[in-house]
Parts: sequence; structure tokens; C-alpha cells
Amino acid sequence: MEAKEGPILIEGVTEDAFANVRLAFEANFNSHHDVGASLCVYHQGKVVVDVWGGHTDADQARPWKKRMNTLLSDTGNMVCNLLIALYVAKGTVEYDKPVADYWPEFAENGKESITISQLLSHQAGLHGYSNGGDPTLTPALFEDGEKLSLFLANQKPEFMPTEDGKQHAYHTLTIGWYVDELIRKIDAKGRDLDGHLLDKYSKKYFGSLGIGLKSIKKFARKSFISDSIAGKSLDKASDEQKKKYLKMEEALQDESSHLSNSLRPWGLVLSEEQALTIATPSANMYSNARSLSQFGNLFIPKSIGGGGKLNLSTLQAMATEVRCLSSVTLMLYFCPCGSLMNPDVLLI
Repeated sequence: MEAKEGPILIEGVTEDAFANVRLAFEANFNSHHDVGASLCVYHQGKVVVDVWGGHTDADQARPWKKRMNTLLSDTGNMVCNLLIALYVAKGTVEYDKPVADYWPEFAENGKESITISQLLSHQAGLHGYSNGGDPTLTPALFEDGEKLSLFLANQKPEFMPTEDGKQHAYHTLTIGWYVDELIRKIDAKGRDLDGHLLDKYSKKYFGSLGIGLKSIKKFARKSFISDSIAGKSLDKASDEQKKKYLKMEEALQDESSHLSNSLRPWGLVLSEEQALTIATPSANMYSNARSLSQFGNLFIPKSIGGGGKLNLSTLQAMATEVRCLSSVTLMLYFCPCGSLMNPDVLLI
């Protein structure tokens, strides 16, 4: 079936003052060849943009629905960091304290001085797997929380943080597992990230925010965007966009690159189905735009119209102590919850 031509129908509501946001969302389809997405924005405690459009398949046969769930990929880091900030606001942890103060085993292999701030800002040198060729790097490892905790704690950094904060590498998969275990260590009930979301937020405020697709055959295959969309979008991309996309592909194929090393379990150890079902907070959270935006709004200080889970000083600390994430977090918070196949967006 041939893809439909012409403008994409955008549904939903937008307050007049935010009309340009809707126009930008429409342009992502009509000018940048996105296929399906949704976007929800809170401002001063209320929804001012809640729109969706496009399709869930490359042939454009299935329309994108109002509360379509999708994989969040790296946007899950926003959820992780907001939950850490909640413990900072309570005084349970401090950004500039060593991770090992709360997770003693983490100190193995010279990591005793690495701070929470350095870990969250991808400066810890723990993006890869120091014993990547070891037979213990198996699907069973990633399915066993206790074994994974010991494995992570025993990792040797590829490099140590520098005083100027310029030495870093994106911890694509590992950051989610490290934050998950850190929260388990500091939470009074010993909950992990998924348990925290279900116990404190998903049940009370909304129903669509979780980690790992527990029922992939029933849910994911019908409700999530097909991988074939990437190829369709790339066909329509500009030469400059294609260059950026191919540059990323080259990094993925280069076994010596930080990016390739950080994704090793997905490329060499886990099947596609395991990669989607085994809880990986920084890669396979799922939600829809409304639920994700509602979650984010809960943490905005009451003084500026949010739910008040964080105060202004903690929010500022989050943007200063966690240096690299100050811009990344903002970008991901307002990122449309959709396919994001535009190479310009992929490489931000």
C-alpha cells in the first residue's frame, strides 16, 4: 500500500497563545516527514497544548489515536532524574556526595569518589561494560536484579570525571540501570524505579507510564510504531539530514566508539523482544504525551503553577549540579512523544 500524500490531519486542542506550538508540530509532519506523534504541554498548572496526528505504521493505514502509547527511549532519563531530584528535595541525598555513600558496593574498581552529579551527567565513564567479552554478559544477567546490581557495582570506568566536566560519554543503557539501583538503595521501602512509578504516581494520577513491555505480543505489536517507518522518513530527508543520520549509523557500526559500546547488550546479547521487555529505564519506558507531561508537571514548583513535588531551589540545583542534563532534561521534557524519525531531532 502506498503512503498517503498531502497534509497530515492534526487533532486535539491548543490555546490561542500557543498557536505557534501547534504550527511547529504540524511542520514536523509536513516539512520534516514525521509519521505519527503526540504532544502535550502544561503551562502554569494547566494543559495548553494537547495534540496528536499521523499514523502508527509506514503505510499510514492506522491513525495515531488520542492516548497512543509509545516507547520513550532516552526520554525515560527525564523520569529517572526527576525521581532522584525528589530525594534531593527531601534531603535524603545530595548531588555532590559520592554514589558509594548510598551504595557502598559501587566503590569497587576506583569509583569511590564518583558523585551522583557526575553519574547523572554521564561523566562517570560507565557507559560500557568493562568485561563485555565475559560469558556472564547474558540475557539472564539483565533479568536478575541482584546479579545486575553486583555486575554494575564491579564495573571499571573507562575514564574518570575531570574537574572541568568536559570528559563524558553518553551512558545510553547503563544510566537507567545505575539510577534504578541507586533509588532501590535510598528508598525507604526498597522500591525500584518501576515500583516507585506504580506505587506513587501511575495509579494515583494516570495509568500509562511504566518500564519494559510486559506483554509485547498483545500490546506492543499493535500499539507501537513499526521500525520500518525510519526507512520511509529517511527516504524523504534532505541531503544534510541523511548525512547526520549516516554519521550516527557509522558510530553504531564502529565497535571502538562510545556509542556502539554503550549499546552492546542490545546489539550482541539481547534479542529484539528481550530488549523491549527487560526493564531498561533509560531505553524502554513507555507512555503517551498526556501522561508524561502530567508526570513532569507534578514536579514543577507550586510557585510557578506546578504540582509542587519539587521546590525552586531543587529545580535550580538539578540544572546546575547535573550540568550536562540541564539542557538535555529540558529538551526531553518538551519532546513530542512520538516517532521522532527526523535526523535533526535524533541527533540533538
